[in-house]
Amino acid sequence: MEQIARIFDYFKRTYSLNTKNKQLYYPQTSLILLKTIFYVISGLILYKVMASINVPGFSYEMLRYSAAKTFGLGFLMILIHWFLAMIVEAGLFNMYKSCIQHGSVVTGSFGQGIRKYAFKFFLINILTFIGWGLIIVPYILVGFVTLFAGFVLVPFIIAVFTSMWKVSMVMEDRKIIESLKTSFQFGKTHFLPLSVLVMFQRAFSGLPKGSGSFNSNSGNWNSNYNPSSTTGDLTNGIENVDFSFLQWYGEVFQYIKVGFFILIPVVSVAVLIASLIKMIFEVFFSLAIFIMYDENVNDSNKELSKEVL
Repeated sequence: MEQIARIFDYFKRTYSLNTKNKQLYYPQTSLILLKTIFYVISGLILYKVMASINVPGFSYEMLRYSAAKTFGLGFLMILIHWFLAMIVEAGLFNMYKSCIQHGSVVTGSFGQGIRKYAFKFFLINILTFIGWGLIIVPYILVGFVTLFAGFVLVPFIIAVFTSMWKVSMVMEDRKIIESLKTSFQFGKTHFLPLSVLVMFQRAFSGLPKGSGSFNSNSGNWNSNYNPSSTTGDLTNGIENVDFSFLQWYGEVFQYIKVGFFILIPVVSVAVLIASLIKMIFEVFFSLAIFIMYDENVNDSNKELSKEVL
């Protein structure tokens, strides 16, 4: 119980550092603005694809062509956001370290973190992906055998034992495998309080540690169909389309158009506000985990020094 009670001490120190270092919010704010722009672009592109159904000469082949380009660019947007989120995470983690060690964010700590840890974080993300690929079948079996409880418990337990992986790497400049071993040992030693802290983090921030997430239906600005780029004679493609459908679609398209231009700004603002709220909790609890690691590692080092003396 004493270890769990210390969580509130971590929160007090976190709140103190948080209020004095507003720079911690700058990197993710930039990422959130970019994500909001992605949503606006996605909405406009999706609208353009739907508008193409209402143009003369439309065919289902044209729709498939536009949809393929749309999902292709959507996948590219997801990759770009994932890559930038990883870079921001590397810089932000070094800012947490700077706060803990110096009481404030040292100028240049964000860029230093990117240079030192971005590639290592990339390797950790790859290893995590491979690890999940190796255990996905047993994970599904455990989930069904435990009446779906395993689908929640297994990721949570893994999160507890790996929550200090990147933290250990940044705080003590450890190598990847060494920091994983440290994270596992820390999770085993402090399983109960760390579980509570991870539970708080997931409940309030609602995402996996540090990386952020982005989902969108995106497309290509240049989604106009080019007949010369595909096979088949599409000049009479309209003959293959159900005229009753086109007539109905033409009548309701004006309402779809109005709906899109109302929903795009509304959804974008909602995404922006929700992301900003989530960012506040994410920064707070991530910093709290850093503080938990720092205080317990320091206590262990002090006790070790006393034993040596």
